Order: sequence, then structure tokens, then C-alpha cells
Amino acid sequence: MKSLPDKIYRRLLRPLDALYYRFFAGSDSALSRRLAAGVLAREQRSGRGDVPQSQAQWDEQYGGGEWDFLAQLSELPRYAVIAGFLRGLAHGGAILDVGCGEGILLRHLDEGQWSRYLGIDLSTSAIDRGKASAPQGALFEVADAEEFQPAELFDAVVLNECLYYFHQPVAAARRYYQALKPGGAMVLSIFSGRRSRAIVRQLEQEFPPQEAFEIRTLRGRWMISLYLSNPR
Repeated sequence: MKSLPDKIYRRLLRPLDALYYRFFAGSDSALSRRLAAGVLAREQRSGRGDVPQSQAQWDEQYGGGEWDFLAQLSELPRYAVIAGFLRGLAHGGAILDVGCGEGILLRHLDEGQWSRYLGIDLSTSAIDRGKASAPQGALFEVADAEEFQPAELFDAVVLNECLYYFHQPVAAARRYYQALKPGGAMVLSIFSGRRSRAIVRQLEQEFPPQEAFEIRTLRGRWMISLYLSNPR
């Protein structure tokens, strides 16, 4: 249980955290890096916010069923949109699913919609679940998505609810964008929060999406963006 002084301290610093996400996130200045370290440390201690976690934390959460809600009805709209983009822009192609968890996206893809599927995730527990229910030909691999270097090009790369768990989210998105074949598509889905909104602003400054919109459900709001390696 958090002590009262700690709770008061965090509450007093909330305006500073909001200021960081609104104006300093993504900057390479010394002040920005110092603020970022403090914000990240506070969010990790509090367990609030979508911030980087260790492999042990991910395994504990997946093993304890904390992510089972991803298969619920409230998650269906964004999976439907992602699957629709893949159907229209990369049908029958090779798909890289970054931060795939136990492979729920794969369940929303029609048979024959992909020729190759590779899902990567830091959690061994999630990957084991994915392998257990994977259709023939689908591959799952335990990997740190922040360090993973694709050894091939893909028709589509999916960054589904994972970028805010990276220390360098924009750099990671840039690297995966470079793993697209000519005419390939990168689909980003990210739950709306102050950290994720800051990430989206940074991405839009580097390379604007070809399409972007929001999905709202009773549980919250998602931002979905589409990037094409050769804009059409």
C-alpha cells in the first residue's frame, strides 16, 4: 500500500507530468530527458500508465489472466479495423505482428488472408499461449520488440497497443516502417492517454499517416493510423 506522503507527492507532481507530455515528450534536450526519467519512474512505481515493463512483469500478468479482457467484445472494433486494413492492403501477404501477446489479432484474420505470419512478444507466457492455438504456418517468437531487427521485409507490420511500452517508441516505429516491402502498410493502434497522445504527435511530426481516425467504445478511445511505404 502506498504511504500517504507518497500519494500526496505524486498528486502534487501530476501537473508537471502533464506539462512534460504536452510540451517536452520526444525532445532531445537535457531538460526533457531529465523530466522523462522522473515521469517514467513515478508511473512505474505507481503501476499507472502504459509504460515499459520487464519480461517478468509481463509473464506474471499473462499467467494471471490480466490480459484476458483483450478477447472481449469491447476490443472487437479496433481488431476489426486492423483486420480490414490488412485485408485490403496486404491480402495474402507476410505480416509482422509486433507485441502480439497471445496472437488475438490472428484470430480475426480470415483463412488465406496471410501467407506468412510472425508474432513477436517479450512475454514467454503469451507466446506459449499463441503457439498452442496457432494455425499451421503461423510463427510466434519471444523477442524484445525494442531491439528486434526483422531479417526480412513484410507486406504489413502491425503495432497494436505496444508503442507506449517502449522506451524509444518513435525510433521503434521508424525501424519497423523500414521493414515494409514497397507498397507495404504499417498499422498503428494505440489506446488514448497522455503518453500515447504524445507519441502520436511525435510520429505525425516525423512522417504523417496516410489515414488516421479514432474508435470510441464504452471502455475508452483508440487512435488508429495507417502508414504506407509508397503512399497511394
